[in-house]
Amino acid sequence: MIILLEDGYEPDEDLGLHAPICAFNYNASLDRRAILIPDPVTLLYWRPLHQAIQSANGRSRWEMKAPRAFWRGSTTGAVLTEANFASLPRAQLVALSQLDARIDAAFTNLTQGDEAAYRALRRTYRLSPWISPEDHVRYRYLVCADGNSSTWPGLLWRLATNSLVIKQRSDNIQWFYRALQPGVHYVEVDRQFRNLPQVLDKLYDEETPVRQIIKNANKFVEENMQMSDLCAQMYWTIQRYAREIQKLDLPDKRRGERP
Repeated sequence: MIILLEDGYEPDEDLGLHAPICAFNYNASLDRRAILIPDPVTLLYWRPLHQAIQSANGRSRWEMKAPRAFWRGSTTGAVLTEANFASLPRAQLVALSQLDARIDAAFTNLTQGDEAAYRALRRTYRLSPWISPEDHVRYRYLVCADGNSSTWPGLLWRLATNSLVIKQRSDNIQWFYRALQPGVHYVEVDRQFRNLPQVLDKLYDEETPVRQIIKNANKFVEENMQMSDLCAQMYWTIQRYAREIQKLDLPDKRRGERP
């Protein structure tokens, strides 16, 4: 099997054009032959992380949660310079929090930039200490923002909380994303978060639909994202990969067979 260990394909790469390749993330706007598999972070840490989230859910009822859209993360998403850092979608989310008290978004660390970019970031945005996933549960609305690709396992653990997930529109997907629907399992905002304040206006007025979306998200995780499901996904992936390989019209020497 060929497995891509990076966040995703570069636009000029021809990986996956001639043979199937397994990947943890896929850009759905690109015509690639990627076969999505569970990422190693989820496979290693999902069981204890899910248990911690479930315990935190029991300590934070909806009425106790701070009515804010909450996000913490690093400055991933591009190679940052002083000229381009403000265009990063995550940076635009953090900038919104400086204008709207209902949004609590901040960077926890600076990465993938030069020193000039870091100085500009520190002048422009506040930095926050790292916040554990279970502590996110204290907020009613949890924002999921892409980094270099889709989050691993950021969307998954947010869906398991008893808070509402607000996810940016994105072509970056993991193996389970196609089973999710905006408005059913999460609330969608545009990629640059420009309409997040308007979305929050609506959410503040419609508590009953919000509760139902949270229930749908929790049910999806409980029914489809247990460790046995992840193992089954790997099994199905190997079967599919074998079928794809058998379809290839390769010379005997490329199949590793003797002439």
